[in-house]
This record gives sequence, C-alpha cells and structure tokens, in this order.
Amino acid sequence: MEIASLILGIVSIILSFIPFVGILCYLPAIVGIILGIVALATMKSRGKNKKGMPITGIILSGVSMILAIVMLIVWTVVGIGSYEKNMTNNSIYNSIYNNIYNSVENKISNSIINDYDYDHDDDDELAGIREYRVGQEIQLDYYKVVIDKIEDFSGNSNLKAGTGKELVMVTVTVTNTDDSSTYVSKYDFEINDGVNYSDPEYDSTHKYATFESKSLGVGESMTGTLCFQKEKNNDHYYIVCDGEGKVKLN
Repeated sequence: MEIASLILGIVSIILSFIPFVGILCYLPAIVGIILGIVALATMKSRGKNKKGMPITGIILSGVSMILAIVMLIVWTVVGIGSYEKNMTNNSIYNSIYNNIYNSVENKISNSIINDYDYDHDDDDELAGIREYRVGQEIQLDYYKVVIDKIEDFSGNSNLKAGTGKELVMVTVTVTNTDDSSTYVSKYDFEINDGVNYSDPEYDSTHKYATFESKSLGVGESMTGTLCFQKEKNNDHYYIVCDGEGKVKLN
C-alpha cells in the first residue's frame, strides 16, 4: 500500500499539469490518500515502521488536487486571452483586407468608367455603324450581305418568345467576295437597339431558322433565315452585321 500510495501521488502530480485534463488527477489522488492513510494506520500490525512512502504519497496526492484547480484557472485565463487576441488580430486583418479590397474594387470600377467614358451612350455605338436598307448590299471584310426580308414570326413549339418579347424572322443572303474560302457564322449577326442585344435563336429542327454557319468557297453564296427575339413595341431595333453594317427593322 505504501508503494501504491506513492505511485498514485506521482501520477496525480503529473496529471495536474496537463491543460484541461489535470482535473482527472483527483481520481488517483483520492485513492492515493486513502491508501496512504490506511498504510500509516496498519503499520504496527504489519510490523513496519517506515512512514516515508505513505506520507509522501499523501502529500503528493493532496498537492496535485490543489495544483489541478490552479492550473485549470491558469489555462482558462490563457485560453480566453489567446482567443481575444486572435479575434482582435482577425478583426484587424479583416479591416485591412476590406480596405484593400474596396480600394482595388473602386480603382477597377473607376478605370472601367474612365475607359468607357460614361458620357458615351450605347446608342453612339450604333450611330457609328453605317445604316443600310433592306435589299441593299452590305460589303464586309470578306463577304457581302443582303438583308432580303424582315417579317414578324409568331413562333412555334421549337421557337418561342419570352414574356414581353416577340420574334422576327430575317432572310439573309451572304456571298463570299474574298479570294479564298471564308467562314460565315450566324453569330456574325445580332439584333440591337443600342441598349439590348441578342444573338439568333437556335432552331434545332432547322426548319424555320435555316441559316447555318459554314465555310463558303470563292464566289459562293447562301441564303437562309435567322430568328431573333426582341422586346414588344420597341421600334428601335437594328439587324447588325458583323458590327459593320445595320438595317432598321421598321
């Protein structure tokens, strides 16, 4: 019992120093104190007279119980202080980050606004594109275009107008005027009112919007239809051809 009391006293002392776990030292400490007291009380009957080990075990166990409380308070204070410090550092970091982010964002926004020149209106872009009439040739870099016809289109199960929208069908003839084959895309064409624009609607059946992107040989021509979606009751739309020519819808 003397040895057990001493060992439990040593174990409890060691446990008392471990952060937030030291309170567990009470288990071996209480047992160590009990064994130490019993060992002292039964020494005469057991024919022993050396009291050093049980007394040391009792003292170590008792001290460990006090140390466990002290260390718990110390580690709690240290933990709270560390948490508050981290929160302060995070707050400072977030403040610095937000300041940098807002500064960069403002510079980018100002740069975009300055580059765009906010006095510049979207209508000016269309105003800078030469206007043609239906049936008139529009000479582009590598091919010429003729908008043969523009008409309203009621739509069908394959081509539908969105809410507040309507469809128009445009008949286009394209002729390769280059001295080599030229690729022509249906996305060379768009509908634009200076503010809103959209590419041709996709017709999976190729029955109504028949104009297909393809490569034209020298002097080769093709005619097809393109379907566009526009806002209702808006008469300011143009069919824009490769950004170089426009034809008014009405």
